Amino acid sequence: MSLIGRSLMFFQIDIKNVTEWPHELRYLRVLESLTVNQIQFPHLDINAFHGFEKTLKSLTLESSKLEKVPYAICNLSQLSSFDFRYNYHLQETKSSIFEPCGNKLLNVGSFYIAANNLNTFPDMFSLFPSLTYISAVANRHQYIDDTKIPFDSNVTGIHLSANMFDRIPYALNRMNRLTHVYLSQNRITTIEKPDLSNLTALTLLYLNGNPIKYIAVDAFKKNNIELSYLNLQNTHLDHVPTAVSSLAKLSTFILSGMPVDCTCDMSYLKHWNVSAVSTFTTKCAYTSETVKSFVMNSLQTCP
Repeated sequence: MSLIGRSLMFFQIDIKNVTEWPHELRYLRVLESLTVNQIQFPHLDINAFHGFEKTLKSLTLESSKLEKVPYAICNLSQLSSFDFRYNYHLQETKSSIFEPCGNKLLNVGSFYIAANNLNTFPDMFSLFPSLTYISAVANRHQYIDDTKIPFDSNVTGIHLSANMFDRIPYALNRMNRLTHVYLSQNRITTIEKPDLSNLTALTLLYLNGNPIKYIAVDAFKKNNIELSYLNLQNTHLDHVPTAVSSLAKLSTFILSGMPVDCTCDMSYLKHWNVSAVSTFTTKCAYTSETVKSFVMNSLQTCP
């Protein structure tokens, strides 16, 4: 290990059949990326990453029996990406899944905390104040405590798909630099005016796979003027929401799952500049005509 440790920069190891941490890793002195699968013990020694604590940039701890995010990561001064997923033995204490750490990891920009069966959205910013991307996919989140989200957050992308949200978490409005939001496969039924009110930089929004039945007329108006991609595939919507017509920069609109009955009842869309939406292929119910074509042509003849 000491010989390859002089040049090895990427290393992946499965320690399913190991009863203690492999301290031979300390010889990997230029290591930049480490993936460790199936740790079989609940805690790591504080010096687990000794030897490469000043070189490691990417760390993945996957499918472990760890009960907390280990203190040992606090020594990784150059860490920029931390992936902690499929760790089903985590012990949640209030919102803390982290062992106490006396310092902040200022270089961590990406945090993946997917598929850990978490109920509480963790207080991650106290340890990772410079985050730009968060993935908390496939947990059990129903709510995000907005007091855990700083107003000066640098987060531009958040992935919250496959959770248990029945509303768009209002706490997202504290992340006013967000450009990409993924909320697919939740339990969201409505989109109300305040839900995205502070996300003025939002360009991409995934809401597909939610049982959405209603979107407020002013859900996007004035606030989400940069929104160019909207995915409402496989929702319970059987019409084109009025709110969509206020999105001047919309270029891709995906709406499918329920048939759209194209009639003069859609007159509220007469003044929608739908020709600017380059990708909108949803078809009218009982006909081969697209909704886009109907709005641009047939609808204009309606009284």
